[in-house]
Amino acid sequence: MMNAAKNFHHAYGRVRLFWSIPDSYHNISLWNQYTSPLLYVTGLSGSGKTTLCEKLEKQYGCPYISLDALRFYDTASPESKHAVDKFLRIYPHITTAVKTQWPRQGLSLSNEREYAAYMRLFVHFLNNRAIQEQRKYIVEGIQLFVRLPKEMLTGQPKVILGTGGLECFCRATKRTYSQLHLRFFPTLLRRFLRYSIIQLLRLNHYKAYWKKHEPTLTSTRIYNQ
Repeated sequence: MMNAAKNFHHAYGRVRLFWSIPDSYHNISLWNQYTSPLLYVTGLSGSGKTTLCEKLEKQYGCPYISLDALRFYDTASPESKHAVDKFLRIYPHITTAVKTQWPRQGLSLSNEREYAAYMRLFVHFLNNRAIQEQRKYIVEGIQLFVRLPKEMLTGQPKVILGTGGLECFCRATKRTYSQLHLRFFPTLLRRFLRYSIIQLLRLNHYKAYWKKHEPTLTSTRIYNQ
């Protein structure tokens, strides 16, 4: 009973602001190339999603695709670009938005809904493509809890990184700015509120939903440290 309670807390403990918690693993035993071919990896910006996906890619021979490629196409990996190119063959009318509008103009209220809608379609496309190929894939991004309906990932194989909000903010800031100056303080404050506080609340809201709708837990690690 004590071990069950520990696993339950381990799988659904809230991501914190000032310290990290263990990563949580959900429905990992269901990850297969026939019915649930996508392993979703999510967490706060700067939580280490790319690093984990690279480890999983080497260990399982499964390519990983970043959902950021739908907005930041130019800097995406070749595999992610290839996936977006195939997606645009189905929806060619958003090619300009993907390769020009969204990366350069950002996501305003006018195109946020459009972006979120096509993000959902992109995930469906990746799932259908993987089933057709009978091949497992790894899909990572904050969009999994920022812009997708909670129901889309309920019961699906997923890993939620527990890196704390402050540590994620420091990592993301260091990655963006090679040198910091006082004039960046207002920008850093906005980034902290947006990428740490707001994302943190959103992620924990999703974790609480999955806690309620996923009574069967699988917290087994899927990679060798």
